[in-house]
Amino acid sequence: MRHRELLRRPGSGGGVTGPKGRGAPLTDDEVAAALRALPRWSGDRSGLRRTLLLPQENLLAIRRALDQLKITYGRQPQLHDTPDGLTLLVRTVAVSAVTSLDLELARRVDELIDEIGRS
Repeated sequence: MRHRELLRRPGSGGGVTGPKGRGAPLTDDEVAAALRALPRWSGDRSGLRRTLLLPQENLLAIRRALDQLKITYGRQPQLHDTPDGLTLLVRTVAVSAVTSLDLELARRVDELIDEIGRS
């Protein structure tokens, strides 16, 4: 019985790479666990979102910092303006899903926003 388990095809999620060498999409359970550690974010396997309700001058500082994040980290969230703020979306477009890289990006974004708030 144990050998059969070893030979069973693995499910999707959490792997180092997906079928085309890209990051593997996370499973529902992996995304749910990640969201528990990222309380300012919401979402599902298709993407993680964080909405910022701040004055425009604060949003401008955050946008500049996110542009810098793209330069240093190579990635940044998608930005969507709302009537009273900004919604950030992280997902890996190539696989149309959340990967481990997106979780790291969300953590970096949180750190960046916290740092801006302290200054």
